Amino acid sequence: MTVYRALDSLEEKGLIHKLEALNSFLICSHDGPHSVQAFLVCETCASATEIMLEDAIGSISVVLRRTAFAMNTARLEIRGHCQPCRNPVRAA
Repeated sequence: MTVYRALDSLEEKGLIHKLEALNSFLICSHDGPHSVQAFLVCETCASATEIMLEDAIGSISVVLRRTAFAMNTARLEIRGHCQPCRNPVRAA
């Protein structure tokens, strides 16, 4: 239980993110907590990369104001295949 409490604490501080697609944690690549999180998750090699979606943040803000919804966090996991997995180098 201590490990899970430590992971929860690190996630609350914005230092790591939990990825549902991989059932794992990823170190945050930003300086501090942010409410909108987005990731590219490769279904072949299980790599994950955090990305910034500035346009999406603006769109989400508009919807939140219009609906008077109080968002805590939003996490987008875009699943697919990374370039190395789509184009493997063939051995000679």
